[in-house]
Amino acid sequence: MRENLDVITLRGLSAVGHHGVYDFERSGSQVFSADLTLYVDARQAALTDDVKYTVDYSQIAEDAVKILTGTPVYLLETLAQRLVDAALAYTQVQAVEVTVHKPMAPVRHQFSDVSVTLRRDRTEDAPEPEVSRVVLALGSNMGDSTGILRNAVSALIEVPGLELDEVSSLYRTRPVLEPGMASQNDYENAVVLARTVLTPHELLKTLQDIENRCGRRRTERWGARTLDIDIVDFGGRTLTTSDLTLPHPRAGERAFVLVPWSEVDPQARLTDGRGVATAAAMAPDRQGITDTIADWLSEEQPSQAMPQPQSEESPQSVPELPKRSRRSRRDDRKDSPVQESPSQQQASAEPQQGQPVAVRAEPVPQWEPRENVRIVDSDDPEDATVQPRPLGSRVARRAVIRPTPTGSISLPRGTQSDSGSQ
Repeated sequence: MRENLDVITLRGLSAVGHHGVYDFERSGSQVFSADLTLYVDARQAALTDDVKYTVDYSQIAEDAVKILTGTPVYLLETLAQRLVDAALAYTQVQAVEVTVHKPMAPVRHQFSDVSVTLRRDRTEDAPEPEVSRVVLALGSNMGDSTGILRNAVSALIEVPGLELDEVSSLYRTRPVLEPGMASQNDYENAVVLARTVLTPHELLKTLQDIENRCGRRRTERWGARTLDIDIVDFGGRTLTTSDLTLPHPRAGERAFVLVPWSEVDPQARLTDGRGVATAAAMAPDRQGITDTIADWLSEEQPSQAMPQPQSEESPQSVPELPKRSRRSRRDDRKDSPVQESPSQQQASAEPQQGQPVAVRAEPVPQWEPRENVRIVDSDDPEDATVQPRPLGSRVARRAVIRPTPTGSISLPRGTQSDSGSQ
């Protein structure tokens, strides 16, 4: 096939990245470079002298640099595959050859370069990425916590390769403190159910970026925080690395995770076989959940008192949580879904049970929302059109998710399976 095609070559494209299998490679940085050979039919472009009939190699260079400097991966093979996908996203490219160079690779002997080369044709069938169901726990007890959590959900909606299915009500909880720890403000917590084609570490890096954009500072373990997003469960996987443990080691003990999780997925089970609703009723900190807000993503609602378990000794007597309206997407809005709050206000007295809870407010960290998203109503990417979509707006019933800047996968809504199962 390639013998009958013309060739566009882009060599020596360099950028600083954080790819590698060692922790010091991922926390540090080094130079990576890429060579891309694009196989195209350039006859029409040559006859008309019109760029629309060929490939804009400057745009391909921009795409490649974003990948080289983007989410860290362990293997050069993975990095090269992402560059391949980026090139084949352009319909004029019929085949591509990509070489990734890592001249500063941690090799103990003298060498000049390490490289990996991939060759792919458009006719080759690429394997579909694995889709995993994930459970995310969100919490905040600094600043305008409700506004920060709304911002976090809006940011999650915009993550390529992540599709949100459910968002729980907002729960106000007392902090769980170890002996000797300083007192903290109450937390506001929620749980998000989603599906993703990202790897666990890609998702972790994305969540940490969102935390940082909301002003998170990691100065004290288990200290107060503007935003905390934990991966509670990732498709039932078991994983232990220096920066990530799956499933979350304490999620099965904390009511502020279990109660909202059981609300959005009543049939969910922990990896040890216990039902999430049962574990929620028996959690030691269940009494620390004081209030809940149902439609907190769309409008201000008065808080309600949390129902107490009927019996803390018997797992069979699981209290039925009140039925609440759940929203997996924000209402369409033209501007940012969270407006900057007034200056910080201190409640003059503790709220009485059943009364609205005063939430302390301060300016919410803002970021520039992305304006466009690719939405389709079928599995055929050719039907896709780019449409403006404000943060938090609803998406089509079937959406093309882009796990990298290119490759697409259709994720039909409505696929249900028990969260937290092996």
